[in-house]
Amino acid sequence: MFGRKKGKAPQEAAVEPEEEKQHEVPENSKFTPKKGRPTPSRKEQVAARRRPIVGADRGAAKTADREAAAELRARQREAMRTGDEKYLPIVDKGPQRRYIRDYIDARRNLGDIMLILLIVSCCVVGRERFWRSCCSCLLRDYVWHVCSDAVVGY
Repeated sequence: MFGRKKGKAPQEAAVEPEEEKQHEVPENSKFTPKKGRPTPSRKEQVAARRRPIVGADRGAAKTADREAAAELRARQREAMRTGDEKYLPIVDKGPQRRYIRDYIDARRNLGDIMLILLIVSCCVVGRERFWRSCCSCLLRDYVWHVCSDAVVGY
């Protein structure tokens, strides 16, 4: 059934074998032996299973979790860099994923060339505009000084 577990809980495993020894099965196979204890109420079952989710010191537990997660991410990052599959995330493991990683890392894209051409063209066009703006600024400053000297000089 859905709620029934096949394995026995650690507490019950130690208690039940002794109780089962008390009741021996007679010749009649339709006999069901008693379990020797009352069925616990739901409240008792919940109380027996109850334990804290986080330890006594929440801050230390949070710090330990954060450090463990940081260590796992560092190992995964290093594994991605070196190609070691032992510490890779599950979605990145396997021979097909390894082939795709190698293929992606080895190929050349049109975007790589376009990026270089874009940078070069910006430098060329920018240099022309830069010199044009420098010349116009020098000319403007020269005219300004000549005019101001002419006005102040008289």
